[in-house]
Amino acid sequence: MIESRTMTLEALVGLGLRVAGACLQFGFTVLVARFFGASVFGLYSLAFSLCIIASAIARWGMGQYLLRQVSVDIHCGDWLAVRRTMTETLIIVGLMSSVFGLLFWLVSPWLSDVVFSKPMLMPYLMGFSIAILPMTYVQVLAEGFRALGESRVYVAFQVVILPLLSLIFVSLISMADWKDGVLVVWSYVLACYVGVMVAIWFWHRRAGFDFNLEGFSLILDRLKKATPLAWVSIMTIAMSFIETLLLGVFHSPEDVAMYAAALRLALLVNFVVLAVNGLLAPPLASLCRDGKTDALESLVNRAILLTGLLCSPILLGLFLFPDTLLGLFGESFIAASSTLMILATGQIMNVISGPVVLLLQMSGHEIPLRNRVMQSAILALVSGLALIPSFGFVGAAMSATIGMASMNLLCLREVWVLLGVCPWPAKPFFRLGGAS
Repeated sequence: MIESRTMTLEALVGLGLRVAGACLQFGFTVLVARFFGASVFGLYSLAFSLCIIASAIARWGMGQYLLRQVSVDIHCGDWLAVRRTMTETLIIVGLMSSVFGLLFWLVSPWLSDVVFSKPMLMPYLMGFSIAILPMTYVQVLAEGFRALGESRVYVAFQVVILPLLSLIFVSLISMADWKDGVLVVWSYVLACYVGVMVAIWFWHRRAGFDFNLEGFSLILDRLKKATPLAWVSIMTIAMSFIETLLLGVFHSPEDVAMYAAALRLALLVNFVVLAVNGLLAPPLASLCRDGKTDALESLVNRAILLTGLLCSPILLGLFLFPDTLLGLFGESFIAASSTLMILATGQIMNVISGPVVLLLQMSGHEIPLRNRVMQSAILALVSGLALIPSFGFVGAAMSATIGMASMNLLCLREVWVLLGVCPWPAKPFFRLGGAS
């Protein structure tokens, strides 16, 4: 178990990198919104959401499986197994990403014309179909570095390198005064291919690959073990973009842009949460394996306290200065102020519940986690269908908050029932219900 001081220092370093990544992503979205306009930003956000979901399906839970398996292999000192696990994982996700990229390309006309009734969306979708393979590889390799305990490298590849490269390429486009919004997509595609080459080079130097594979049956076994994790990953990511997609179906690209801008600001809180969670995965897996419930609960509670302290200034800024922050995207985006505050409220629940989703993943309880995430996703979908057609991006924020709160509450209960771990913010409620 890591000490509090070490945990705090590493979290602050990770936070610094995530702040850099958040600033880069924020700068990218602001530049796109101000230079290309709300309509282009909305179309980009809609196509990007679909691409992220397609990439999650193509990974099929292999990133989470890799994280858990490599953490165990390192604990046992088996570096050959580490190299072999990464190599086989890349083969699996490479094949699946190629297939999904091709399918994404083929269905792009149908999605743009029939589902979203926005023909101008088609070139955005086709462009992003080419990014699915490298985007998936970058995320999988990042999870590998996370398992190695290389938290800084993990964060750099997860949230820094692609926004950095994208911002550079879009800045060059804006300086050339090219107004074609599809170029924004191609800047991201280029960033993905450059990023994946850098990630592969880094992994080769750090751990290496092993192409002496053990056979096709073992690869299928890895895929089978990752399947419960796949549903969790896919549904969790889908939950993050349900509202964006429903806005795209029922409303204009400009409305999608309003919600996307507010969401981008609210997710600044999530950057802090992920910075702390990025440090927790290896020790959580180790403590779960050893059955040290008291130490596990202590680690979770300290993580919640640290996350709360770091997130408080961001949340205050979101609630006190929503107009100023949204105005950076353009004057028209101030209309989404109430949307931003609703989304920030949902992030509070994300902070105080702690790393319950990660804890269920690391403890091997993928099936209960899958069920709870599916329940929350269905609730988010139903609430979105009820609220978004009438209330637009405000309804989308309400739906997202409902989905996030329900998922965290359900996972809190599972952590208590299955592991006997009760994060301190939930103790009064469990006692009230007679569960303690």
